[in-house]
This record gives sequence, structure tokens and C-alpha cells, in this order.
Amino acid sequence: MLESLTVRNYALIEHVEVGFGPHLNVLSGETGAGKSIIIGALGLLLGARATAADVRAGADRAEVSGVVRLQPRDGEVRDWLAERELPTDDDTLIVRRVVRRTGRSGCFIAGVPVPTAQLGELGGRLFDLHGQHRHQSLLREVEHRRLLDHFAGLVPLAGVVAAVHRRLAAARARVVELESGSERRARQAELLRHAADEIDAARLSTGEEEELDQERRRLTAFERISEAAHRVYDLTVEARGGALASVRGALDELRTLASYDAACEPLHARVESAFYELEDVAAEVRRYQSRLYFDGARLAAVVERLEQIHALQRKYGATVEHVLEHARQARAKLAGLEDADGAHAAAGAEVRRLAAALSERAGALSDGRRQAADRLRGLVEGNLHELGMPKARFAVQLRPRLERGEPEIGPAGAEAVEFLISANAGEPLRPLRSSASGGEVSRIMLALKAILAASDPVGTLVFDEVDAGIGGDVAIAVGDKLAGIAGRRQILCITHLATVAARAHTHLQVSKEERAGRTLTAVREVSGRARVVEVARMLSGHDARDVSLRHAEDLLTRTPSGR
Repeated sequence: MLESLTVRNYALIEHVEVGFGPHLNVLSGETGAGKSIIIGALGLLLGARATAADVRAGADRAEVSGVVRLQPRDGEVRDWLAERELPTDDDTLIVRRVVRRTGRSGCFIAGVPVPTAQLGELGGRLFDLHGQHRHQSLLREVEHRRLLDHFAGLVPLAGVVAAVHRRLAAARARVVELESGSERRARQAELLRHAADEIDAARLSTGEEEELDQERRRLTAFERISEAAHRVYDLTVEARGGALASVRGALDELRTLASYDAACEPLHARVESAFYELEDVAAEVRRYQSRLYFDGARLAAVVERLEQIHALQRKYGATVEHVLEHARQARAKLAGLEDADGAHAAAGAEVRRLAAALSERAGALSDGRRQAADRLRGLVEGNLHELGMPKARFAVQLRPRLERGEPEIGPAGAEAVEFLISANAGEPLRPLRSSASGGEVSRIMLALKAILAASDPVGTLVFDEVDAGIGGDVAIAVGDKLAGIAGRRQILCITHLATVAARAHTHLQVSKEERAGRTLTAVREVSGRARVVEVARMLSGHDARDVSLRHAEDLLTRTPSGR
């Protein structure tokens, strides 16, 4: 629901803030006062084309913003916003459009910059605009299908058809991919097989590289290691006057000291422990010496193995673990490629299954649309006759959807849906987009919305020229239809008819004023005596005389929503 509209520097408007009620809102005023400018400004929020000429003279940019209060029925809007990660604050949504004199536009949803097309997508879910302006949803064929499906209760089934079609398209693409990529897969399989076989043949093991590297260092430094081991043994062994001899002498002296002074006993014990530890080290070094030998063949084998490992690492990964993981992944991918025939057969079976499911569901959708089309035709014609189009004929055309000249089921089903209209006797049925005037489009939409008010998710309907060229009983019927729809939906309606204005829950008067030599459009809500005067003006013209004032008071009193 549109709570308010703020317009700055657009056409004749300098600055206007308009508040709207939840039901029937009418805008009235003298011809040329600027009522349609308000609707044109709203059209900018629906993605309508904007030019530098829209900017008020003397200003560098025009700006239109709307505050929308989301309702429980606005599930499609909430889903659309969530898909694009656009925030809402306590169900309040602000949409804004800026038009610069340079011709550039800026569009914002909840403060986030978006493309104009995206603003139009959201606007189309929030508002239906019908009349003389450029943005008229009823002139788009896709809207005809949407309205018919809502009328028939077929929206869930249409959603299933679209989902199955998406899955079928993906399955067909998979088949094409499997068929067209056979040579590429063969080349890829050969590369994967070679890599996996090469790695497997090397029989790598985790930690092997580190062990080999340590062995290579030992073999390469054999002479230095042997010399160091001999020197360690010579420096420690007692028989050669090494460290053990000195420690034994110290141990004997400490034993003498301990015999005189018990305080030296711990020192004797510690040196004794050191003597035995050093003696054990000397024995270990001796054994280590006895095992030392140089094996040139082993060194060559170690170097060759390390070179093999490093070559594999240069090709397949920085470490042995990475190389082994590469082999594992290659085998897994190879298994998938080698199962291409099975995958192709499975994908083909999936295509056939989904094609059958799509045909079945699209057939049910087509049956439902055909049945609903005839019912909708009768109801719309009846409403049009009540709305001053007594000779009008209406039809819903269902024609096969063609792809390259052949019938084919698409994401919206097996047929295109288009509304046809003959507004006058003797005229053939023609597409609505090419035959109806602005006022006729508004009345056709009014007739449709009177039928679809309970099922159509769009919350705000905007009518311009809905009462063009009518009066008397027809004008009363138009007012009744608008009021009936307003019980379920918010309506914004430009009207010249007092009988329509009297049904409004919110009455807005649009006027033209002159300030400082400039003509400006102003909007104000009228109630009480001011509303009586405005309705009287609509009844009798510019001068509201006593008789027209009394007539206005009587009309407002007798009209359910007038007071």
C-alpha cells in the first residue's frame, strides 16, 4: 500500500507531499491543474522513461519518492526483495527515483542503488497503473496470462510448469554437454590416467622424502661424521687419557673428602652419576663407529629416488601429500569421465521423464485456462456493459506457443494468452494493445479488477481517465465498482465525476497556483466544507452555487463512504 508520495521539481510541481489512505483515493481538480502530473510522477517509480524535460525549469534535478507499507498479501514482493538482499524496515519500504537535467537517472530501493529495470520490476509488483500514461500493465501480454491464471486459481500449477521446464532445460543442456564433449573428455581422461599411473608407479609414502633427505646428508658427509665419532671416542675413553680418566680422578678425591666431611657426599654422588653417564656415552659412540660405513651405491639410489619425488612434486604438488591427493582426485575424475556413457543414458532418461511430466502438467494448465477463458469473457463483458460500453465484446485468445515455427511448451505453458476487445458494434476483435483508448483500457481493467480483486496480489491500483466520456447511471456504476474493489485493494483514481469522488475515503484536490510569477501544482486533502465545495464544483462547474452545494451535501450524505 502506498502511504505517501513526495515529488520535488517535477514538471509544474516544486514540492508536494501527498498522503494516501488504504481504500479509495480520488484526485480531482480543474482541467490542466496537474492531476495527471501526480500519476506521471508515480509512473517514474514503475520504471517509466524519464527525460531532462521532466525536470522543473530552474532546477537541476527532479526527485520522486514513495513510502510503501507492505501487507501480509505481499509475499511475492518480500520474496523478490529477499532474493536481491534488499532490506525492509518494519514492513516499510522506500523507493526513490532521481532525474537529472543531464538526462541521467538514479534509482533506489530501501536506500540501495539499483538499475531502472529493477525498480520497474518491483513497481510492477506494487502498483497497476492504467490510463493515458506510458506505463500500462494491461497492454503487456504477460500480464494477460498472469491475470487469467489468478482468476482460474492456476498460479500454483503455473509455478510447477515453470519449475519442471527449468529442470528439463538443465537436463537437455546436460545431454548436449555430454554429447559435444566426447573428444574433450577423451583427451582429459588420457591426461588424468597418465598422471594417476605415474604417481601410483612411484609408490610414494608420507614422510619418505624427509627420511631420504636425512640419509642422503649422512652418506654425503660420511668422512666428516666418521672423523667426529673417532674424536668423540678419543676425548672420552679412559684408556687413552680422555675425559673419563679425569672424572675418575675427581671421583677418587671426592670420595676422600666425603670420608672427612659428610657435606661432600652429594657432590661425590653427582660426579659418580656423571662418570657412569659419560662411560655409557663412550660405549655408544664406539658402537656407532663400528656401524659406520660408506655405501656409494646406496647414495646414488637415494639421490635418484629424491630426484623422482621432486620431479613429481614439480608436476603435481608441492609436497608428497599434495602429489598423492592429485592422484586420488585424478582417479575420481577419471571414474566420472569413464562413466560418461552411463551419465549420457541417465541424462537422456531424465529428459524423457521431465518432458512427459511437463507435457502432463502443461496440458492440465491449458485445460484450466481454456475453461477459465470462457468464464472470464462472460464476466468481463457483463461488467463492461455496466461501465458504459454496451456493445463491447471481449475474448481471451489462447494460441499455441511456437519455437522455430513449431509448437513447444515454454516456461509459462503451451500457449500465449492475449486479451482481445471490440469496443463498438461492427468492429472485429483486436488485440487490446492496438485498439483501446486510454479510457477504455482503464474501464477494461476496472472490469477485470472487479472480478479479480480477491486473487490478484498487486495491492495498489491506479486509474486515470476511467470516467472519460461517461455520466448518469454509468458514472454511478463506475463509482460502485471502484468502491467495491477498494474494500480489498488501495485505489488511486483521477476523476472528473462527482458521483465517483463522493465514494472516496480520501479526497485529494489538485490545483494550480501562481507564486512569484511561477505556476505551481499543489495537492491538499479536502474534508468537511472544503470537500462539499469541491464536489459542488464538479457538479456545476467553476462557480459553486447554493443549489449545487445542496446537491453536493446530499450526494455526500447518501454515499456510503462520502462522509
